[in-house]
Amino acid sequence: MSTNDSQLSELLDSVQALLQAHGDLKEQHRLLKEKLEATTAELVSLRKEHDVKNNLSTPSAESPALDAADLDALVEEIDNCIALLTR
Repeated sequence: MSTNDSQLSELLDSVQALLQAHGDLKEQHRLLKEKLEATTAELVSLRKEHDVKNNLSTPSAESPALDAADLDALVEEIDNCIALLTR
């Protein structure tokens, strides 16, 4: 084999190795992307679960802790306390 044939053969081997490495990297990228998507979906799910738990511990606007009569009584009690303190 001549020097040119040897160099060409080495060059082709190098290109083949580069193509193989490129294919391997693409496959790793695909697997990592799938893992990222799965982890992101799990994170979204956990955030929703966390939000639901936090919303359950806070009273909603639809069910106030005090009705109007109780609120009026509380305001009256506060007024009485303030009146006692200012005497």
